[in-house]
Amino acid sequence: MSDLALNMVTSTSGKRIRSSYQKRILEWLIDSGGSVSDVAQALDLRVPHASLALSQLRESGDVIRDDDTGIRGAIHRISEKGRARLELDAVACLEKYVREIPENMDAIVLDSNGPMLLLGYANKTPPSLIQLPIDPNDLDGDGNFISIGNAGVRWATIRNIQPRWYDLKTLEKVPVQDLQSTGTLDDWTGSKNYLILVRAYLFDFDRQWNIAPGTWFSSPKTNSQLPAKLSEGNQLLGTVLNSDYQVYPNQMIFANLNSEMDTSLSINALSKDAIVIRDFPIKEKNRFLPLDCIDFWIKKQHPRMNKDKLTDLLYSVKSFLVGNSDSNIPISTQRAIIRDFGECRWINEIHPRIDVNYLSEIGAISLIEYLLFVKEYDLVIEWSWPTINNQEIFERLRNSKICRLLISRSTDVSNFINSQLILKSLSEIGQVELFISREQSIKLELSNFPDNKTSIYVEEVVPKNASELVAASLSDDWDLSLMTNTTADYNTAVGRSCLKVNTTGAYNTAIGGLALYDNTTASNNVAVGYLALYENTTASNNTAIGTEALRLNTTGASNVAVGAYALDANETGSSNIAIGLHALGSNTANNNTAVGIYGLYVNTSGADNTCLGRDTLKANTTASNNTAIGALALTANTTG
Repeated sequence: MSDLALNMVTSTSGKRIRSSYQKRILEWLIDSGGSVSDVAQALDLRVPHASLALSQLRESGDVIRDDDTGIRGAIHRISEKGRARLELDAVACLEKYVREIPENMDAIVLDSNGPMLLLGYANKTPPSLIQLPIDPNDLDGDGNFISIGNAGVRWATIRNIQPRWYDLKTLEKVPVQDLQSTGTLDDWTGSKNYLILVRAYLFDFDRQWNIAPGTWFSSPKTNSQLPAKLSEGNQLLGTVLNSDYQVYPNQMIFANLNSEMDTSLSINALSKDAIVIRDFPIKEKNRFLPLDCIDFWIKKQHPRMNKDKLTDLLYSVKSFLVGNSDSNIPISTQRAIIRDFGECRWINEIHPRIDVNYLSEIGAISLIEYLLFVKEYDLVIEWSWPTINNQEIFERLRNSKICRLLISRSTDVSNFINSQLILKSLSEIGQVELFISREQSIKLELSNFPDNKTSIYVEEVVPKNASELVAASLSDDWDLSLMTNTTADYNTAVGRSCLKVNTTGAYNTAIGGLALYDNTTASNNVAVGYLALYENTTASNNTAIGTEALRLNTTGASNVAVGAYALDANETGSSNIAIGLHALGSNTANNNTAVGIYGLYVNTSGADNTCLGRDTLKANTTASNNTAIGALALTANTTG
């Protein structure tokens, strides 16, 4: 028997897989299938060696081959029997190397085959991105470096396989354990130790990680820089789940997201200082498109037209689009432009937010080709059209180095895109999986970083009340013309018809039916109560609390009215304070203070009066500088 054949003989009587070739192939097939040439290239094997090992694995039932498309190039996949065999091999490693958990150690190397590792973690599941010590002796029990020498870390990803928990006393597989301490005596007397088995894949695996199986180590807790793919970009995509590792991807990401929230969050994370091309949830009043993208569209419409005629046509079309009254183009061309671009405003600049809702596939490709030609801005694109026939434009985007993110709802993106970074949604909203390669992926919490531009266009108009909000949302797209407040108003209205007919008044607060009704330009008013500050038009800085308080106030400013009908029908009086039923009712004068029921009631032009008590200075009309304290004091005083 040849040396190669001897190397490939597998001991089926024991748990360990003796053939290194077969073991490496089974481990590699865990993630997905591959042909003989794929296996040979990935594992750096000669094709005959890979073919023989796969043949033996098929005979043992550990691997199955998809022969539907023929034997040559057929895809091999690991079977359930093959997975079970790998599991038995892992348990054998556990039995061989693990007796107890050494003090101040929390992880062990159980097996190593090139970049593929089998690790055990004590009593905790590691995050999807992990640090490994280059030399375990460089770390103290807390995972910190104890010397600067050749200290350093290697990075690896946890492969997308469910971690398995084992009880160290029995070495039996157990369900996932909740090890959160409750602080009771049972936690001390009944505590158990578990080892969680995970398979990992090294970054930069051309550099050997020379840690022997059976070596325990303390997980590094350092601020070492992440691998270049995950750290050399300028935008924060997100944070690795269950860690504080922040990911700044340095290359284009293809995203296949099934959640609107994931789409918005990923766009938001990567959109700073970029042109965002997407179907925006909230529509702008006007859509803006760069005029020069028509150059690329015209060429698609007339691929055989000679250069001079094309130049003349292009000039006519552009002149027409910018509103030159002397220019005219055929109706068929106008219809074609509307068909491919929709209604929009054509400008000489590139708007940072381009809504693709009305773009056809041809219009979108023409726009992207123009942006690739200009190459002035990074791009974030939500692709809403078929993907299968557009590989060329996708490859151009990938090679351009200016496309940060390309989102597609198609599930076949990863099948034909030659990309190293692919983003997919997880079950939890805001959590995604970033595929770095066939073997490597990490799970992230998407960033909502405040320094990044929002991906949703913010309109200046907002609904004044719930009725406007409902009315504006009834159509397929938001009808913003039905919203009458603006974000600059800073008005707050709670109640039927509050602040109705308000036009330019700002910083007003109205609570209660018809409060501040017919307010037009007045600002800084507070009205609480039915008809409070009703028909206030231009007066500002008033506070009215109570039914019809400061009702019909028009130009009087800086008044305070507390009580039903307080300062009712005050029109021009300013700087008055009225507390009590009908206090300062029908007042037009300034600088009066009335505390009490009917205090200064029907005062018209008298100023600088102070009254305290029921009916005090009631019916005072023109008299000024009076002070009345007590019930009925100075009642019916008119001119004194």
